Amino acid sequence: MDYQTILKMPYVFTLINVILREERSEYKVDNTSISRHLCNIDYMEIVKHDYKFYLKVNNDLIYVDENMKYVDVKKILNTIIYFEKYKNYPLEAHIKRKNHKKELDDELLKSLQLQLLTNKYYFL
Repeated sequence: MDYQTILKMPYVFTLINVILREERSEYKVDNTSISRHLCNIDYMEIVKHDYKFYLKVNNDLIYVDENMKYVDVKKILNTIIYFEKYKNYPLEAHIKRKNHKKELDDELLKSLQLQLLTNKYYFL
């Protein structure tokens, strides 16, 4: 599943924008140069235009795909794609996660799995 396809799911579009807004408001910085760069960005969100999804950074639109430079956004999308692939097989997801460690957000993955367990209607 690619980024454009996963963004068509309503919960994904909403969730990513909430995460981006929260990270921006908290000025969350970790050890990556991209995250330090995010602190200089005034505004970032996913927008839909002509049936395609873009990352709006300040006033620029960047097509959302695997080649974009925003590592933090790619990590969120990769985690959601991974979750969707293994949501009915959490043990298999845990075992195979080692091969995808750098490209996944473990905290987000665990939260998605917990959300599915407690209220699967969130994902409809």
